Amino acid sequence: MRNKLTIITFASIVTLLIACKTNSFVANIHPHNYEINPWLNEGIAEYDSIIAPYKASLDREMDQVLGSNATMLYKSKPNGSLGNWMVDALYNQATVLFDDNIDFTVLNYGGIRIPNLPKGDVTRRNIYELMPFENKVAKLNSTGAIVNRLVKRIVNYGGWPISEHLLIRVSDQDTLAYLDGNVIDENARYTFLITDYVANGGDRCDFLSEAKREDSKVLLRDVFINELKDLTTKGKLIEVSPQDRIVYE
Repeated sequence: MRNKLTIITFASIVTLLIACKTNSFVANIHPHNYEINPWLNEGIAEYDSIIAPYKASLDREMDQVLGSNATMLYKSKPNGSLGNWMVDALYNQATVLFDDNIDFTVLNYGGIRIPNLPKGDVTRRNIYELMPFENKVAKLNSTGAIVNRLVKRIVNYGGWPISEHLLIRVSDQDTLAYLDGNVIDENARYTFLITDYVANGGDRCDFLSEAKREDSKVLLRDVFINELKDLTTKGKLIEVSPQDRIVYE
C-alpha cells in the first residue's frame, strides 16, 4: 500500500509540473549517417571545371594593379612605415568621407594583417590581405580628456599608427600628446577618424562610447584603394613621411 501511495504521489507531482509548463515535444527525427573521407577525390575535377571561370574572373580583379610602392613598407611599433601610410591615406581621404575638418586619424595596430607591403606594384589583392575585415570608418568628436585616454591606451599597447599631425611624447614623468605642435587641451573638442571596431569599444577602448559619433558607409579597405587610385592618376608612388609620431624620451 505504501509503495502504491508513493507511485500515485510521484505521478501527481509529475502531472502538476507538466501542467505548469508549455507543452513542447520533438515532432520527428530523421537520423542520417554521413561519412567524411578526406581522401575522396571522386568528382573533384567536375567541381573544378565549374569553379574555374569564376576563379579566373576573381583573379583578374584581385590582381589589378592599383598603384606602385617606392619602397617596402613595414609593420612595426611604436612607429612603422606601413601604419604611417595607412593613417595618412585615411587623413587624405577624410574630405571625401565627411564634410568636417579632421584633426587626426588613428588605426589599431592589430588591424594591420600583413607584416609588409612589398616594393613595386600594389594590387587589389595586397589591399585585401592588408585589411581583410569589413571595418568601416567612424568619425568621433570628443573632449581632449577622452583623446588623452586614447593616447594612454596607444602607449600602453606599445604604439598604434597615428597621422603625422599628432605627436606623442613619452617620458618617465608623463605622456603628452600634441596636435600640430600644441598640447592637447582636455577641455577642447577634437574630431578624428578611427575604425568602427575601435569606436564600438574594441581593443579595450570602451571609453570612446562617450564621444559623439558619425559612421560612414565606406570600408577602410576601400579608403586605401581610393588613395592608390588617386596617386596613380597623379603619377605618384606611395611615399611615407619618415618622422616618428611616438617618441620615447
